[in-house]
Amino acid sequence: MRVSFRGLYALKALLHLAANEDRGLVKIHEIAEAEEIPEKFLEAILLMLKNARLVASRRGREGGYRLRRPASEVTIGEVSTPASRRNPATRASSTSSSTCGTRPPRSWTTRACRM
Repeated sequence: MRVSFRGLYALKALLHLAANEDRGLVKIHEIAEAEEIPEKFLEAILLMLKNARLVASRRGREGGYRLRRPASEVTIGEVSTPASRRNPATRASSTSSSTCGTRPPRSWTTRACRM
């Protein structure tokens, strides 16, 4: 199984926001630097997470991103679903399988956490 960079970076960004939940808003360049994610790519990922209603943002000099709900209420399945919409992150391990790539994202997220 492979996880896309988009999915991995989405998880890393959300984990960073969760770790800094008590600080309030976190600037995008802080997340990019701390998690070693290209800033332009992170902008697209955070927009995707905002559209999925996982993060909230505020514009301006004092702006930034924060989790929309407490970190304890966000599941990995919620993160992986929007992250895998454009580029499916699942790959079949065998080319002879007739169900190649048809597994729903939630079925692999539990296993991915155990890696």
